[in-house]
Amino acid sequence: MLTGLDDVDLDRLAADIPGFVRVATTFGLLDLLPVPDAMIDRWRGLGRSDGEQRLRALAARLALSRASPPDEVADLPALLRGIAPLADNILGFTAAGFETSALAAAWALFLLARYPVWQDALRAEAQAGADTFPVARRIAQETLRLYPPAPLLARAALAPTTMQEFRLRKGQAVIIPVYALHRHRRLWDRPDHFDPDRFGATASYDRGAYLPFGAGPRLCIAAGFAQTEMAVMISELVKRYRFTPASVPPHLSLRATTHSTTGIRVEIERLM
Repeated sequence: MLTGLDDVDLDRLAADIPGFVRVATTFGLLDLLPVPDAMIDRWRGLGRSDGEQRLRALAARLALSRASPPDEVADLPALLRGIAPLADNILGFTAAGFETSALAAAWALFLLARYPVWQDALRAEAQAGADTFPVARRIAQETLRLYPPAPLLARAALAPTTMQEFRLRKGQAVIIPVYALHRHRRLWDRPDHFDPDRFGATASYDRGAYLPFGAGPRLCIAAGFAQTEMAVMISELVKRYRFTPASVPPHLSLRATTHSTTGIRVEIERLM
């Protein structure tokens, strides 16, 4: 994504993204009313914060540098060129991709600290250096079930319809509670328990009950990449460090993303 911009302050970027995501993805009563989006954005303060201005400036700078071929690599900006304003698309992917991946990996380490048997299994797989990593993938999938980065999905009805006994008007908002769905006792056995074997090679589950990346034509475009990225990330970290529970527990918040208002903390011990 940031190919060619070697002077980007990554710490500043990481600090700016969460606040922008919170504002941009806030959903409330105003969204259910026939109020122009521009008015809602102004009321929420979208476009006013220093963090958002820095993110927009970075996206504009990257778009300008990638406005035309040739490309050094066929990365995301190259693929997005010509599909709507490039700067807007880069901003959207930056906000949607960076924080969600970081949160998913952090929750995985939090769970591995509390389930050392799985941490040991992942470490053994990582140290073996195999071309495939089924344990890491199962851990990633189970983490995304327990702590989906997007706890809610919002959709608008394209036409009047009926869903079970409920009538929906055209344009009416429908909220899908992904976090609740992933922990529903009618859909999952011991839903609050961390069990990566739910996603083993011979396991089966209701695909409609597992929506960390959405479903259908609006499925997250980077779903496959995100799961692989997460599996590789936690494998490399566990290979080098041992993680144990910290004294400060997370305080879960489902506002915009599944995050902790007190941080996602673990104790770390270097192994090599």
